[in-house]
Formats: sequence, C-alpha cells, structure tokens
Amino acid sequence: MKLVAIVVSLAAVMLASTVVLAAAKGEARPGEVPILEQWQGPYPVKQVNLLPEGQQGTGTGFINDAKTFAAVWKAWKGGQAAPAVDFQKNVVVFSRNTQYLNVIRIGPVFIKDGVVEVLGMETMSAIPIEDKVHMAMAVISREGVKAVKAGEATVTVALPEAAKEPAKEPVKEPAKEPAKEPAKAVAPADLAGRNFISKEKREAGRGGAMAFWHLRFTEAKVSWRYSDVVESFTYTLAPDGAIKATSGMRTNPIQAKYFPDRNEIEWDGVLYRAE
Repeated sequence: MKLVAIVVSLAAVMLASTVVLAAAKGEARPGEVPILEQWQGPYPVKQVNLLPEGQQGTGTGFINDAKTFAAVWKAWKGGQAAPAVDFQKNVVVFSRNTQYLNVIRIGPVFIKDGVVEVLGMETMSAIPIEDKVHMAMAVISREGVKAVKAGEATVTVALPEAAKEPAKEPVKEPAKEPAKEPAKAVAPADLAGRNFISKEKREAGRGGAMAFWHLRFTEAKVSWRYSDVVESFTYTLAPDGAIKATSGMRTNPIQAKYFPDRNEIEWDGVLYRAE
C-alpha cells in the first residue's frame, strides 16, 4: 500500500507540473476548445446509470440537458446546488475512471469537423474500482459541436428540446359564415284564400268574454274579425311582406307584416298564425 501511495503521489506531481507548463505557454493549440467551467470528485458507482444512455460504460461523454445534469449532480455532490448551465448555448462533457480508481480532471478538449474529443488526465494506480469512481465535468460552448466521442463511439449532439424551433401551427382562416339565402319575395297570391287566427284570445265584446280574432284573405281584400266587429279592407302586399290595408271606416291605413318563414302576420300589433 505504501508503494502504491508513492506511485500515485509522484504521478500527481508530474500531472500538475504538465498542466502548469501548458498553462504557462498561454496559447491554445489548433482546434482546442476553451473550458468555461470544470468540476471533479468521487462519484458513486451505483449512480452511473444516471449518465446518458449509451454513455454509462464509457470513459468520456457528454450531458446535453438540464434534467440529466441535475440528477447526476445530485448523486455526485449531494445537497450542493447544481451550477446554472445554459444548455441552449453550452454542453457539459465528462471524463471518468473505467478501470482503476485515479484522480482525474479534464485536460484539453479538441474539436475537428464538428466532433469533440475529451482528453482526461488522471493519476496512475492499480487501485480497483469498488463503490466509487473519480469523475470530472467541464462546460464548453456548443457552437460548432455536432458530435462527441464517447469511448469508441461518436454520439450526435442534438439541440435540447427548448432550443428546437417550435412547430408552427397552421394559420386558421376565419370561419366563413354560410351564405344567407335572399329573402323570398311574396305576392298577394301567397295570401289569397288563407285564414289566420290570433295566437292568443282577445277581448270579444261586452261582458268580458274572450275569443280568437281572425283574418281572412282573398287576392285583393281581407276581412278582419276582432272583438264583436267585422271590418273589410283592400290591401297591398309588398315583396318584403309589408301589408298596407285601407278601409272606408279609417282615416289611416293599417300597417301589417307577413312573415312567410313563420307563417305569421303581425296585424295592428297583434300576432296571427296560419290556420
């Protein structure tokens, strides 16, 4: 165990020295992708299934949505609040142990022809993986990213659902009102020989008796029986159903209206229905 600890410590020093020397140059190599944020630490083996499907057995991969990232982070960091990652603009790449338990961090991340390759830098030991692995995650811009190498596979990086352009609903045309049929023109022949009766009983003379009132039409005349009176009129019927009835007993004509669709007549303010 002491020998292993010495090897691990020596490897860690060499790793740190390499990182410092690379940073000191201050220049990114061609195709290198800037790391915007990075985390590392032990991760429970039992929660590896929370990593994206198809990437649970690989040493490198990526997380492309906030829901998966939040679940992995909770299993990884417990009650520590998950960092805010804008998955519309960025993607999270990861690197983890698959054979031995070693401290790991993400080194350079390269992109070529839209395919990202994540290089993990780790100490070297022969400590077997039991209940935990070491894992590192880093945030990179998704600009130009089409896929990420996950082990031997190359996995396409699709846009998260919220970033996809929503399907456009078809433009609904306003409902057209059904064409109204023009009112049918009427003529005196439509009333000739027809009788109409008041829809309600009315006053029928002295004594308070009640009875129905009547209209009886010929082609040119109409007889109006109301109360205890019978009165005769000549009439005209306009195409729109307007009736003008004149009588020698009256100074002013009676204005009435025939409704052919209802088979009713409004005569002197009283409604009559066809008999």
